[in-house]
Amino acid sequence: MFIHRGLLNKNLRENHISAFKECIKNDYNIETDIHFSKNNTAVCFHDYDLKRLLNIKKKIKNISDQELIRYNITKLEELLNIVKPKTKILIEIKPLLNQITLEKIKKIYLKHSKNISFISFIEKNLLKLKKNIKDVRLGLIFKNNCKSSDIEKKLNKKYINFLVLPKNFEKINKINKIKKKKFFYTIKNVNFRNIKKNYILENLIV
Repeated sequence: MFIHRGLLNKNLRENHISAFKECIKNDYNIETDIHFSKNNTAVCFHDYDLKRLLNIKKKIKNISDQELIRYNITKLEELLNIVKPKTKILIEIKPLLNQITLEKIKKIYLKHSKNISFISFIEKNLLKLKKNIKDVRLGLIFKNNCKSSDIEKKLNKKYINFLVLPKNFEKINKINKIKKKKFFYTIKNVNFRNIKKNYILENLIV
């Protein structure tokens, strides 16, 4: 079971070190999103810009590492440096990887390989990772409007180790019969008694 964007409850800021610390303290696994700064530093942030969360009209890719401190944006390495040995992290790569950011990700993975798996909506990202990193664990994410046939087309792709699916797909028999590991997102306001290990959820009620 993973906490979506580290958002254990609505009083915490998504993808922020304070939220991650709370998850780790409670022995929860974490799902986070990453973009890259102007200096190609991996940062934990969902949107491509700061408008929604901070009301600032700046794109993540144009922000320097010094500005990351000013805006209190968490670096991926900050998260990985505080995880417990048993903590699992699903890292969603939002932008298309280039050679520089790919090398950055490779270094991060080699240092924290026991803790992390990568996921992305962008299949090219998974292909690039598989070609450059041995034994990396990769999951393809599907959108809410995808069809069962879209999922079936990807089942024989050897570089896809698991699937990340919208929560409404959990009750489809055809999907349940798929043998590859599956995670279902985003489950909100789930009572602790109903948690399943294959959920990616937020606003957990404990």
